[in-house]
Amino acid sequence: MPSPFVVQNLPADLLNRYKEALRQKDQHLLERFERTLLDMPGAAHLEAMTYAAMDTTFGLHPEIHDQPSTGGADLKLTADASNPIYQECKYLERSAVTEESGLDDCDPLDIVVVNYSHITVMIQTKVKNATAQLADAADGAGIAVIGTDHRGAQEVFDDMAAEWLLTSTTHIEVPISRRSGSAVGPVQVIAPLRDSVFLARPPQVGDDLRRLRVPVSAVLLYWFDASARWGTLIGCLNPWPLRTLDIHRFPGVLFARFVSTPTITDRALPAVEWVVG
Repeated sequence: MPSPFVVQNLPADLLNRYKEALRQKDQHLLERFERTLLDMPGAAHLEAMTYAAMDTTFGLHPEIHDQPSTGGADLKLTADASNPIYQECKYLERSAVTEESGLDDCDPLDIVVVNYSHITVMIQTKVKNATAQLADAADGAGIAVIGTDHRGAQEVFDDMAAEWLLTSTTHIEVPISRRSGSAVGPVQVIAPLRDSVFLARPPQVGDDLRRLRVPVSAVLLYWFDASARWGTLIGCLNPWPLRTLDIHRFPGVLFARFVSTPTITDRALPAVEWVVG
């Protein structure tokens, strides 16, 4: 089972570093961030933690890209000036994660029986919300960073979460004879594409799959603990991106991708494989 990349050893003053970067860009951005820090601290911490990870863990020279009047992606990664990368951070509130997943927002116990659900639809919605900000980044790949500090959410920010973003929540299909009630064909795993982040069902029979959110080259799922200054990252890649992401800029991070480009004529989606930056 693929394991998320561990982000650690982030600077103790990461919040002040991010505030200073905002101040240098525009005082209004700093003031807005301070309000977010009071009203929704997790969202503010996600931005600061992402900025710190891109800077100290991956050496990608992040800059504030957001404009107070026109918006845009939160960050621009400029380690390769000729091929920048843009990132938009979207936060999942802890109470919403609890309600959707069934996971308690508390430190895990040594042994505990938990019934919970993955939150594919919640994540997909946040990626959709990030698309507009990334659409304006014409000269580089776009990454939607979806994060939460819900203390139990590592369970739903895992390899299955990244894979299901590609395929949607899968179903089991068993051909059964109405007369005998017995299976008359092989069991198949199928994807109804109700909550795939990059694919949609054809508009009519015979048409190909529809592409969704092409400005988003990749999704990074970022579970983080702001007080301990560490977290985990795992991603998935758009099979039809407007601009391709060079995953080697993120050494050690695992990305799920389709082995081949999906097409409706295959009847079943192609397999998903894991690639490491």
